[in-house]
Amino acid sequence: MRTLFSSEFSWGFSSKKRRRHHQSRVDFYEGRNALVSKTSFESIFNSHNLDTALSTNKSIRFFGIRFGQSLKEAIKKLGKPNYKDQRPLSLKQHNTIYYRLTIKEVKCILQLHFYQDSFFFGKMEIRSSNPQIKRDIAELVCQKYGVSEKNWIGSIFDENGHKINIKQNIIPSVSYVTGDQEIIVAIKTELAAVRTQKRYGRLAQAELLLDMV
Repeated sequence: MRTLFSSEFSWGFSSKKRRRHHQSRVDFYEGRNALVSKTSFESIFNSHNLDTALSTNKSIRFFGIRFGQSLKEAIKKLGKPNYKDQRPLSLKQHNTIYYRLTIKEVKCILQLHFYQDSFFFGKMEIRSSNPQIKRDIAELVCQKYGVSEKNWIGSIFDENGHKINIKQNIIPSVSYVTGDQEIIVAIKTELAAVRTQKRYGRLAQAELLLDMV
């Protein structure tokens, strides 16, 4: 009887432990959001090396989605997203949608970001540990935009200033960033206002502490 009880208890405990550590759908997608802080915005707008940047004669699009297209237009093109992230993050009018798909038998996760209902950033995350597959995906992107250098990674620009950043990290990714200066300036202006508000908030707290002592 003791053995049976011990076995049942052990099974129940491990089952609860698995459930407790199971990643929820919300955590799976929201944990991948590439733009959750002011620093992450600065990173995508400045993440390129002019020494390795190449130009393309083709207009850069993210899976057929043009920069500036609305959320509704993107969903009409790509279908119903697997998840919508509408948390109030650094920007007030910032929405993100996610898709899971398979490219060349490789699982990928797409995220599309919209500011004031205008598409400005997309990222394809490649879910594979195979180094050859990682290179194959990057080469497909290069072929599409006429980059012939073998095993090349870096930034690709089109005539409108839109860019693609190819990264071969532990989880390789390909990011697409708008070159629309009107949207970029609007985003940077709002981020600067957030910084100012927080700075004034800290100053007010400091003054309150001085009054108290």
